[in-house]
Amino acid sequence: MNRWSDIEKWLNATNFEKGMEAFKDIPVVEQFFRSLSQSTKDKRQANEGKNYRFKEGKEFIDLLYSLPMDCNVDELKLFLREDYVRIEGLPDEGIEMIKLPKLVKAKYCRAKIVDQELQIRLEKRPRPRKFFEHYIQTS
Repeated sequence: MNRWSDIEKWLNATNFEKGMEAFKDIPVVEQFFRSLSQSTKDKRQANEGKNYRFKEGKEFIDLLYSLPMDCNVDELKLFLREDYVRIEGLPDEGIEMIKLPKLVKAKYCRAKIVDQELQIRLEKRPRPRKFFEHYIQTS
């Protein structure tokens, strides 16, 4: 028995498609899906002008930076801060500053070049687990 055929049988038995037709008539649901599709379009348009992208996991952030064709790899320099990555040595003495989506440990980094793309793996900074007690001043 194929898993896909099992899913099709279940969908036919539950009348799932007919149930979804009822959701189309509710304006709140329609507006939610419209805003969701609009936000993905906006994100896609914002990323079109950039030559980098992020892949975010539980413990790491991967920054994938597309290098220009006339870039000399030996002159590249990589600098890290908790919230920014700076790449120097690009053509025309260019410097690229990239804001990171999360704070990272600036001392730990792994960078390599694969197929004209600089791949940088950064370790996320852990959230502090300890609570600190503060006193409340009363009048």
